[in-house]
Order: sequence, then C-alpha cells, then structure tokens
Amino acid sequence: MKFTCKQQDLAKGLSTVSHAVSTRTTLPILSNILLVAEGERVRLSATNLEIAITCAVPATVQEEGSTTAPARLLTDFVNSLSPADVKLETQAGAAQTMRVSGQHSQATIRGMDPGEFPTIPSGDSGEPGVTLDAAELGTMIAEVA
Repeated sequence: MKFTCKQQDLAKGLSTVSHAVSTRTTLPILSNILLVAEGERVRLSATNLEIAITCAVPATVQEEGSTTAPARLLTDFVNSLSPADVKLETQAGAAQTMRVSGQHSQATIRGMDPGEFPTIPSGDSGEPGVTLDAAELGTMIAEVA
C-alpha cells in the first residue's frame, strides 16, 4: 500500500473515526484503525463492536492495499505534522509495518494484520433508508431530551 494525501484531510478523517476506537479492550485489533487505499481515496474505519465509523479521505494512491495502525499513535503523529502532503507506505517484507512521512518528520509504525479487523456491515441491507428534515429532527430530539 502506498498513498499521498493532505495532512489536514488525514488528520480530520483520523479524528472522526477515532471516536469509535476502544480504549480498553481484550481484543488488541479494536484499538487500531483500518486503512484501505483504493481508487482515489483512503478509507479509514474503526469500531468498538457496538458502533463503527468509516470515512473516506481523498488521496493519490500509487499502490492499493490495506493495513491497520494503532489509532492513538497514528492520530497523534499525523496531528504533529506540518500542513503539507503526508506519504504512507507499507514496508516490503516487514509484516504490517508502515512508514509515515511528512515534510520534516517521519515515523515507522507497526500495525496488525488487516484480516483480523472485524467486518463492518454496510448500510446496503436492502431496507429502505430514512430521510429527515434537519429542523424536524431537532424538534424530535428536543422533545425527548
């Protein structure tokens, strides 16, 4: 896997999915974020087995693939980088090790096998979706809060 994206986009995506990361768990994979590089985006996913959050970050993908990385470590490192392009690539021959490079900094982060990451069900279950007006939803929430 190899891709380049903007630091701001990656930091925002990591921050979004980090809300679903388990802090205390008996399954170490749940403290990781799944990164899947495909097409012109990188899909970030996290779950605590009760909720799952997935978001896509625009990227220039040179080599498709997937890996996982410790959520807190990756998020903190990306947030510490200057606003410029960030390059992530998995190391050839090194099991689930990726190099994250910014303008003036780089780190090597060891992750886990993405095959261990729980499957996140898609919203395409065949059931009709629900569409609500924002004002109507606000009113509904206000009545029960």
